[in-house]
Amino acid sequence: MKRPRTQAPPASRARPGAILAELIGTDTAQALDVTVRGYAPVLKLCRVLLELGRDPASPLHANRGKVLCLKVRSIGEAARLELNSKGTNFVSRGAVRIGPPVAAALAAVRQMQLAADDTRRAPRTRRAGPAPTHRNAKPPRHVEPPSGSRRRRT
Repeated sequence: MKRPRTQAPPASRARPGAILAELIGTDTAQALDVTVRGYAPVLKLCRVLLELGRDPASPLHANRGKVLCLKVRSIGEAARLELNSKGTNFVSRGAVRIGPPVAAALAAVRQMQLAADDTRRAPRTRRAGPAPTHRNAKPPRHVEPPSGSRRRRT
């Protein structure tokens, strides 16, 4: 009976020079007496193996139990990657991902507009008396009653 393609190849048929790794749970990877935990454990394992002096061109085969679940072409290439913020794709490690460049450009345009508005406006003179309570409100005026009117006393 043929073995399904998803099973790991026997050690005799494994790619020569490939590092064999084991995935444990959802956040742990182990290879060559090195164990790492992280959000993307295989990528983190590749970075650690490079720090320990392994050849960047070495491939890595990751197994979950007896099943080969991931082949890494070279640990040097994988060490330069990380998952995007949604966890659906890879991006270069260290790439700036803080927002679209449009947001920064809009902020710069707003600052330039405010600076231009400040230079066009004439300085305002302050009126004597209490400050108005609303931007469009005028200060209260004292109105004197007409001179011919009197209050009736009852």
